Amino acid sequence: MKKIMVVDNDIMMLEFMSDLLEKKGHDVLTANDGLTALENLESYFPDIMFIDLVMPNIDGEKLCRKIRSIPELKDIYIIIVSAIAAEQDMNFTDIGADSCIAKGPFDKMSEHVLYVLDRLDKNIRDDITKNIIGLGDFHSRDITKELLTFKRHSDAILNNISEGILELNLNKKIIYANHFANSLIGSGEQELLGSFFPDMFDAAHQMRVKELIDLIDYGPQEITDDIPLNPSGKMVSVNIFPVHDDERKSIIVILKDNTNRRQTEYALKKEKKFSETLVQSSPTFFVAMDSKGNIIMMNEAMLKAIDYNLDEVAGKDYLTSFIPQSERDNLSKVFDNLVRERKPTTNTNCILTKYGRELPVEWHGSPVFKENGEFDFFFGVGIDITERKKAEMALKESEDKFRNFAEQSIVGINLIQDGVFKYVNPRFAEIFGYTVEECLNDMSFCELVYPEDLPIVEEHISRRLSGEAESVRYDFRGIKKTGEIIHVEIFGSSILFNGKPASTATLLDITERKRMESEIRELSLRDHLTELYNRRGFISLAEQQIKAAHRDNKKLLLTFIDLDDLKLINDKLGHEEGDRAITETADIIRHAFRQSDIIARVGGDEFAVLAIDSTGINSEAFSKRLQQKIDEYNAINSGPYTISMSWGTAVFDPKVPISMGELMSSADKLMYKNKRAKQKVENPVTPVKTGIQN
Repeated sequence: MKKIMVVDNDIMMLEFMSDLLEKKGHDVLTANDGLTALENLESYFPDIMFIDLVMPNIDGEKLCRKIRSIPELKDIYIIIVSAIAAEQDMNFTDIGADSCIAKGPFDKMSEHVLYVLDRLDKNIRDDITKNIIGLGDFHSRDITKELLTFKRHSDAILNNISEGILELNLNKKIIYANHFANSLIGSGEQELLGSFFPDMFDAAHQMRVKELIDLIDYGPQEITDDIPLNPSGKMVSVNIFPVHDDERKSIIVILKDNTNRRQTEYALKKEKKFSETLVQSSPTFFVAMDSKGNIIMMNEAMLKAIDYNLDEVAGKDYLTSFIPQSERDNLSKVFDNLVRERKPTTNTNCILTKYGRELPVEWHGSPVFKENGEFDFFFGVGIDITERKKAEMALKESEDKFRNFAEQSIVGINLIQDGVFKYVNPRFAEIFGYTVEECLNDMSFCELVYPEDLPIVEEHISRRLSGEAESVRYDFRGIKKTGEIIHVEIFGSSILFNGKPASTATLLDITERKRMESEIRELSLRDHLTELYNRRGFISLAEQQIKAAHRDNKKLLLTFIDLDDLKLINDKLGHEEGDRAITETADIIRHAFRQSDIIARVGGDEFAVLAIDSTGINSEAFSKRLQQKIDEYNAINSGPYTISMSWGTAVFDPKVPISMGELMSSADKLMYKNKRAKQKVENPVTPVKTGIQN
């Protein structure tokens, strides 16, 4: 047994289908139009639906599309039962149907319906999904073709007019919507069909719309003011009128989109209000005079500046009331030229305050003409330039002070525009060994920069001129006129010079500072007692050599050396002798190894040697040479102790690379192994000579 819904506006067809299907044991529910079917689908979920195409209150095509838009109903098998299958070239799958049966005599219909159900039971669907079942038994009818053509024409007209057209049933549910209505409301047709029309409006307007629809028996109703649609927010006016025919009654709603008109009206009002607010709240002066020169408008800023109110100035002659006697003739000519030349002008003159003070103002004036070309009124916009006049004086004083400061400054100052110097002070020229005149003779800044540093200098100048960076600080190497290379620190920023972007900078000659920094840096890497590298310097240099050895596929030898019994020397003979033993050990190691090797004192009595070029040399050769130098020293040493050392050598092989820490650890272990082996000798050599121990 299957649950089946039959949707058709023909009562005989509904009875026929119900009888046929129920006899086969199916549960059948019927609906006489698409809207009723949608309402039934809220509580009844069929396995199969038979749907007629031509029906009132949502036809079969729209019903199919609506069902397919609802996820919960996507598995229903839909069969179109159409009386127009022979007249209309249709692809039923395009509207969401799975099969189609052509309507005809009931005996033929019975065969086709049961055939389709049988194929579904057997899960054989190819023939019933590709072809219209029973189409060969019928012939097309001319009257049906004409009606279908008329429907297509009607749909084309309704879907291309610029008004929204909706049809409602008497329960105020939407059963038709043209394309423009869908666009106005902001919803697709499938979403709108079957929905409650008053819900298209917010709560403030829903009751009003319901009441108007209830009054349609008394004639057409309308809402002439604009109300918003949900969810689009479009502003519409609404016309509602009834439609009657012999079989049914429905309601037509016409929605007119007034959004653009409302937006235009609102924009005009807003613009007018904005203009009025701008004029009255602006610190700029606004004044308007009629063709006779009498004042018709003056804004608050100007009234306040001249100590008047509007009633006191309205209708007064502008020239005689507010312009100093000495400037009236000239300004009168300006007004005449404005009217004659019919274009805006700019001029500067003073206006008189109520108490006779003269206020300098820069005016931008325009003549306004009527449509017939006759002069109407003059409109002026003024800027109080009192402060600007003061600023110009202050700027001139500031420029003079700056020039005096720059000329006497102990730092170099320059200004670059279009790649050449526009200004340099004497100190700048002195830093590079030129005269000021030589620098300003179309000299490019690039001529003063060491070639390798030129890209970074050009990049910084470009960043400042483009606005990417307002200021920068960096140093570079410069070239003096003599060819000498110097170090320069620069602090640069971007400015406007004569209305164009420019770069300005101050410079310090830091050559001496760089030299001192280099010396300090070198000292920080050296052991002050032996002048060998200290542990920090050794590790820094050794790590660089390991990277190079790995790159060049070369081996390195690292030797760790320990001065034996330094503590005994310190305890018996004092730390001064201990320091001398350390320096003598350092000298022995220097003579035992090559100048290219990196030698360091890495601890109190510990030394390290990294042999950079180990070609043809092995650890035994290193050990033999070191012991030879120790023996030579002890043979001629007349001091109170002999020198003894223990060492261990580790090899860095780029084929089996290890870190610097691992290499040092390996050499250290070998060194201590050597020291322990020496301590096991039966009669070890005492480093402090006999008779002096006590």
